[in-house]
Amino acid sequence: MFQIIIIAIVLAIDCFSVSFATSSTQKISIKTTVLLASSFGIFQGMMYFFGSICNVSLMKYIERFDHWIAFTLLLFIGIKMIVEACSHKQKKDFINIQKFSTILILSIATSIDALAVGFSLIITKTQLLFSCLMVFLASFLLTILGIKTSKILQSIIKPKYAEILGGIVLIFIGSKILVDNLFF
Repeated sequence: MFQIIIIAIVLAIDCFSVSFATSSTQKISIKTTVLLASSFGIFQGMMYFFGSICNVSLMKYIERFDHWIAFTLLLFIGIKMIVEACSHKQKKDFINIQKFSTILILSIATSIDALAVGFSLIITKTQLLFSCLMVFLASFLLTILGIKTSKILQSIIKPKYAEILGGIVLIFIGSKILVDNLFF
């Protein structure tokens, strides 16, 4: 049980980082906070569940490209954040976390590693239900923590620099996922 909780927290660290980075330059409503946290939690839990119940023979097909998808999505969003912050345009919130399509893309990007972890673990049905619940809860709570922590950043750092930092964090997360899967 302890191992499952640790795995859930480790999987949720991406949710914390992405929610922190994308909300660091925007005011996020309670409704959007709950929607983002729920979406991250549901996608993490579903991908973990899907990975756990799928035949291990499917893993060799999915693991060939899952890290490339996560890397590409996070790289694209991170670069857009940096470009927007550095441009002379006054348009704010290019990566609008209030939009459902953005939430969906980020949910997919952050949950791909949960799929791989689900593939790698052999657990009983009872453990699977508990694991999925823990993955959901950890992702939900760490997403909220990431958003709340970003509010502190907003009062310390100018929005332009916060958006650049957020873009760098997203690129780093995507790169870490890619490097971990290619070399480890």
